[in-house]
Amino acid sequence: MKLLRWVTIVLALLIFDQSFTSVSADLIEDTCNKTSNFKFCVSFLRSKPGSATADVQGLAQIVADQIQINLKDTFSEASKLYKEATERVIKECFQICSEEYGVAIHYMDGVLANLKSKNYRNAREGLTGVYVDADTCEESFHEEPVRPSPLTKNNNDVKDLALIGSQIIHILADVKVLARIALDQTLTNSVDTQAQIARLFNETSDEYIRKGLGTCKDEYDLGVGKITEATQNVILSHFVDARNDVADVADAVNTCEESFSRGGRWRH
Repeated sequence: MKLLRWVTIVLALLIFDQSFTSVSADLIEDTCNKTSNFKFCVSFLRSKPGSATADVQGLAQIVADQIQINLKDTFSEASKLYKEATERVIKECFQICSEEYGVAIHYMDGVLANLKSKNYRNAREGLTGVYVDADTCEESFHEEPVRPSPLTKNNNDVKDLALIGSQIIHILADVKVLARIALDQTLTNSVDTQAQIARLFNETSDEYIRKGLGTCKDEYDLGVGKITEATQNVILSHFVDARNDVADVADAVNTCEESFSRGGRWRH
């Protein structure tokens, strides 16, 4: 019998290794390939210290930190220009921008907190708000009577960063979902195998086989517990711990297999 469909364990291991615990030489390009602005994404990330050794979570953090810096700088500039402006329409535009960027800074505080706690959905929602605030600032200059915007570059930079930041965080959220799917399937396979072990144990009188099946029962009991722990760790976003739990499951399966390999009496 096939004790466990290895593909689910291997998939879970790869998910944790590639997405959270390992650093690829091409991780920046691999990540930026999943965004809508590859050139800007790569150029920005490669310009930042620490990006070369960061994982996907670290890359998202670098983008988020820069957005907050840009928001505070633009808020200060808009507030300064508002005080200096004398023409009514342009003054109103700067007032709108100052207000929008004040709100965006508040949104970004939430994004940073949610990113730290790995609450990816709320982090992405916050970045959507930041994008809209920067866009609202820019659009205020395009309404009649139209005025040239001295904040166009600031607004575009914030929107570009907010967009790629949201898309990078989406990668993290997708991986979390895939990990849950892989672990759920691994648990199903393991429970099925436990039932098969119990059935075979009751059907055979061969002491050697019964001894091997007894070892398998103990190992699969351990494995099921570890899969449950791994699932909980994924829910809590403790990905390194989850990866270690999955590795323990693989070890349990190996121990079961090896209990029959020694002596060559019976292979299943």
